[in-house]
Amino acid sequence: MRRHGIRAIMPSPGRVRSTDSLVARDFTAAVPNRVWLADITYIPTAEGRLHLAAVMDLFSRKIVGWAMRDQMLVELASSALTVASQQQQRPQAGLIHHSDCGVHYAAPVYRAALQPPTSPHR
Repeated sequence: MRRHGIRAIMPSPGRVRSTDSLVARDFTAAVPNRVWLADITYIPTAEGRLHLAAVMDLFSRKIVGWAMRDQMLVELASSALTVASQQQQRPQAGLIHHSDCGVHYAAPVYRAALQPPTSPHR
């Protein structure tokens, strides 16, 4: 293989595998709170960078949750998701959440926040 310039690609041992894309590049939604898109960007300022995490409802194209910090931590993305969930009165089951699958969205705390709440009366 080395002689032909071919090498094996192995997944990193600690890498979290993301789920398959349910959006499949179809960025439309028929009803509100059915598909949410999440991303993080940075805003340069005179005092340094600010990181902005946003959650957008695909139907209305409105930002339903956001958070801003001077450091890009997992809590930044989690805060934006928490705000979105509170603003939208916890969306119905079946909500599709789409992100770039970065480390912030693969973190256990973020993935746990995406799970429906468990009922204590079960």
